[in-house]
Amino acid sequence: MREAGYYHVYNRGCNRQPIFLDDDSIYFVSKPVYLGAASAFSLRSNGYVYMTLQEDGVDLDIVEDKLKEIETRGELDKVKFIYTISNFHNPGGVTMSYEKRKRLVEIAEKYDVLIVEDDPYGDLRYEGEAIDPIFKIGGQERVLLLRTFSKILSPGLRLGIVIGNKNIIRKMVMAKQASDLCTPSLTQRLAARYLQRHNLLAQIKPTIALYREKKDLMLTELDRNFGDMNGFYWTKPEGGLFIWFTLPEGFDTGEMLELGKAENILFVPGQAFSLDNTCRNSMRLSFCLPPKEDIIEGVKRLKKVIVEYGKEKKLL
Repeated sequence: MREAGYYHVYNRGCNRQPIFLDDDSIYFVSKPVYLGAASAFSLRSNGYVYMTLQEDGVDLDIVEDKLKEIETRGELDKVKFIYTISNFHNPGGVTMSYEKRKRLVEIAEKYDVLIVEDDPYGDLRYEGEAIDPIFKIGGQERVLLLRTFSKILSPGLRLGIVIGNKNIIRKMVMAKQASDLCTPSLTQRLAARYLQRHNLLAQIKPTIALYREKKDLMLTELDRNFGDMNGFYWTKPEGGLFIWFTLPEGFDTGEMLELGKAENILFVPGQAFSLDNTCRNSMRLSFCLPPKEDIIEGVKRLKKVIVEYGKEKKLL
């Protein structure tokens, strides 16, 4: 199934003509969680269950314990899906290991729960070996795979893809027809013609090389500016677009945003990536857009903002 933009996929499944979520539905999301998915899911149901995000993906012990608890309550039929970004998490930057992917499928099989695998960044790998998608491990009867052209071809196309169980896809198509009839044929044809004439993965190699340099530079600058400060931690992604930067408890990156604007720097406060107004001491940093010199200067200014805020709040 093709969609007019990635966000439509979330909306189609959960809001306008909901396929998955009802008011009393239960669903699993990571903490932090991608804000686009979180906003779409929460509009329909507040029955989220958090999965703590670790360096190799979500904590599956939590997933299994919570599913056991839900089964004991006799509410397993209310669990609609486990939502996860398998590669280069947004905003976390981490990638789920192959071992965890296999175990997640085993857990989903045991409790008969659908996995929604969101993979918009998988082709933007800068180091390490590619890992089999959860979809390949679990198959289309267990896993619904979401992909997009926005990160590798053009964000303006607003063209997303859903691959999965034919009955689910049929229901999504019917919901789509009721809301906006179809994905624009022009953008579909543009993408199709490009793929016919060009090797897309070969075409993005220069982009991958550039993003790799920018990612490495931002990591170097974070280490240079914060490496000797206690309580500061940042993820080290092997691909994707984002770094998740966590400050000591007591910092509020939402409050710090205006201070950052005054220094002409922007970040996304961590609170935006939660469903319960937490993650306040974290922020999402993006390295793909700014020039290299701006990355160097931006991290310096970020340290200035953090130190000023920390001293004002007596946190440093």
